[in-house]
Amino acid sequence: MGKLALASTNSATPTKATFSWWFKATDNGVQQGHWGWHRGNDASNYWMAVYKSSNGSIYFNWKQGGSSIATLGSEQKFNDSTGWTHMVITIDTTLATAADRVKMFVNGVRNEWFEDSLDTITQDFTIQCWNNAYDQLEVGTDYVSNSAHDFKGYLAHWHFCDGYAYEASSFGSFDSTTGIWKPNTAPSVSYGSEGRFLKFENASNLGLDSSGNSKNLTKSGDVIHANDAPSNNFPVLNSDWLSNSNAPVFSNYETTIYIPDNAWRTAPGTIALTKGKWYFELSSHSQSANYVHIGISSIIF
Repeated sequence: MGKLALASTNSATPTKATFSWWFKATDNGVQQGHWGWHRGNDASNYWMAVYKSSNGSIYFNWKQGGSSIATLGSEQKFNDSTGWTHMVITIDTTLATAADRVKMFVNGVRNEWFEDSLDTITQDFTIQCWNNAYDQLEVGTDYVSNSAHDFKGYLAHWHFCDGYAYEASSFGSFDSTTGIWKPNTAPSVSYGSEGRFLKFENASNLGLDSSGNSKNLTKSGDVIHANDAPSNNFPVLNSDWLSNSNAPVFSNYETTIYIPDNAWRTAPGTIALTKGKWYFELSSHSQSANYVHIGISSIIF
């Protein structure tokens, strides 16, 4: 997707915040911003963001007053284009235990293993990333002026709860039969004065705020509506199937492939079939029809 942005207008609660969102990775191997706040006239000194690094780790970075306040870089790598992942970042600087003042949750479980981490947060530390008229929120990038960091995958149900420190259980639950972490599409949470809830379900207004604060975000760049969602996972073309010269070129959020040399290339879907009724559509534009076969095949490892 491209990005959505909105400037702050009110003074937010300075010690507590929760961010919750779902994502599905595509175009792995490059840094991609999920969301970020920056001060428009002093971005190098006031910046908070989450991005996926080029190695697949998810990073939370917080810089304020010119100093690095906190960094969490996951040991886990998030390059799976087959399914959705739920992330939660919880900030509560009022807590006595320093390690609990910023938490990262992945699919309902607190992440406590990091390839990179920094914590300089003192108790009752004041957050200054969204309480200034110059502060700007971006979703779909970590810094709105750097298009190279635009997110190139799928995002769903992005929450910012201003003044509230919620954990992952407020936004999802484990299925009693399958054990899979699934979304709560209507969580009972509060959003405070600066909070937002972006569902991305209105194709004509993807930045629509459903929190009740009417803080709609403005679209810029290549933001595309998709029916793919955590509660209804769609198959896409599996860019992780081959990682060598035999792989085609993937684009359009893993729904399009390009074969530049009229040679055999394989692009299976991300969901294997076992039973049931299935439907799919494809279109082909080939210089030579001899190199286009579309259908169902057995899995080959």
